[in-house]
Amino acid sequence: MKQSTLTDVTSGSRSINLDKLIIHFIVDTMSPVSIVENKSFKALIEGSQQLTKPPKVMCRTTAKNKISNEYNEFKKNLKLELDKVEFVCSTADIWSSSKRSYLGVTVHWIESETFERRSAAIACRRFKGVHTYDKVAEMIADIHSDYNLKISKIVKTVTDNGSNMVKAFEVFGKSDSEVVENEHVSPAFEDLEKSSVDEVSEDDDSLLVPQAFPDASSDSEGDCLLPGHERCATHTLHLIASTDFKQARTKNTFYKKLHDTALSKCQALWNLCARSPKACETYLQITGKSPTSPCATRWNSYYNSIQDLLAVQNHLSEAMKMLKLPPLKENEIHFLSEYVDCSKPIAEAIQSLQGEKYSYYGCLLPELYRIQHLTKSLRMENLKYCSPLLDVIEENLCRRFKRFLQLEPAANDAILASVSHPMFKLKWVPKAQKEYVKELVLSETRKINRSEKQKSDTLNNIDGDIKKKSKDDSYYMFLEDSDSSIASGENTSSTSDLETLQYLNNKDANFKSLNAYPTIKKIFLKYNTCLPSSAPVERLFSFGGMIMRPHRRKMSDNMFEELVLLKSLLKHK
Repeated sequence: MKQSTLTDVTSGSRSINLDKLIIHFIVDTMSPVSIVENKSFKALIEGSQQLTKPPKVMCRTTAKNKISNEYNEFKKNLKLELDKVEFVCSTADIWSSSKRSYLGVTVHWIESETFERRSAAIACRRFKGVHTYDKVAEMIADIHSDYNLKISKIVKTVTDNGSNMVKAFEVFGKSDSEVVENEHVSPAFEDLEKSSVDEVSEDDDSLLVPQAFPDASSDSEGDCLLPGHERCATHTLHLIASTDFKQARTKNTFYKKLHDTALSKCQALWNLCARSPKACETYLQITGKSPTSPCATRWNSYYNSIQDLLAVQNHLSEAMKMLKLPPLKENEIHFLSEYVDCSKPIAEAIQSLQGEKYSYYGCLLPELYRIQHLTKSLRMENLKYCSPLLDVIEENLCRRFKRFLQLEPAANDAILASVSHPMFKLKWVPKAQKEYVKELVLSETRKINRSEKQKSDTLNNIDGDIKKKSKDDSYYMFLEDSDSSIASGENTSSTSDLETLQYLNNKDANFKSLNAYPTIKKIFLKYNTCLPSSAPVERLFSFGGMIMRPHRRKMSDNMFEELVLLKSLLKHK
């Protein structure tokens, strides 16, 4: 096959007009005009102009092969980089499009020198058949293994609250041995530990204890092992706002009546503007702002749409009358305003926690306590309409995040992550719990220092010179708890305690301040590597939607995965 050159498209003209060629490209491929501002497009044009000979345009087969080569190079380099990292966390989710399902997995870590959050997509793999928990577990384990990610390296895998995901980690996930080892019980909650355990609902965010299921008797179970599991905090907050908010309607008839009338009028406006361009023009002309419509599966878009209505409330009545819709009454506007005020702490927490570059596991507890604090402050304002909603928020926040808000041993990872974050330290901790939390951190630093000392002693004992000694401690039959060993242990403990207390008293909130506290830095890198949200893998699927367009649905599964991962790589560069 003869390869075409760029000069072939000039129809015999000797002078090439670059602008005209670009316009022809945009029109013929139906590309957006904004492509001329794309940095990759600019690099293509500028790079081709620097060539000494007219470039030859590769054929489709060559392009596919080069994409695969680029992907293999990316995968090789990423594996080499991950081999150097001590701790990583992964996120996983399942996405369906064009009658196909895909399992997406991303991996995240923190650079130990710069404290920069790094991320990479490692899979967007075709998932055939029913999404049963055992198949989910097998695919996630295979993807981790494909990148040499051992269980000891993966601090946690973050997923949503889907029952298949949750059960996969219940059955195949490693048990949290650290919770057993550090069985610190907060004095304020000792009585709660003795009480019976609440039932765990399908979307509940309470602690899940790994257990055997009678129907999970596959022969491959022994070969499949998953890391610890963390439920996506933003998804759990979404459940409070979307599912639990409905409880306020059933508990208070006055709230239900006002809620239904106000929101039905809003919905009528959104529906009309969504299907009628003329209605959109009328709304824009009167309010000066384009109408927004909420997404059925995204509560925060619902919240934002109500906010947009309140932003133009002075013109809203006129706009609704012009559109021949029943206008919102004054008490309904007041209700919507209170509804937004009550929902705002949750909306802000979702926005904060679903970040990627500046989001750490240590942000979770301060955000949850912030929601509690703001909700209590709103209650002091004696709301006229939405007090039932505050009751629902407080009740379900405590139910879904019980282990965090009560600082149970199962939340030790989150506690250590927050305290080792220079911005938070002990600022977020309730006064009654400060000593408990401080003791937990001291215990962790002592544990790390003991481990480091044992490693050092082991290396020293391996030294060949020891073998040459004619007499050693065993010759004299010294006791293990001799004075010298006690002094050494006390010295190690006091050194780690001093470092911890100095760190807690340091008001510097910069990450680089951790370099002065090596033990705290180790705690930070271990416990803050985990993300509080699985949002990054959901963003990966947005690339999938861009690539899997109607005219590209015959693309092979391997090519689709390669394109998605390479696109994600360009984004993170």
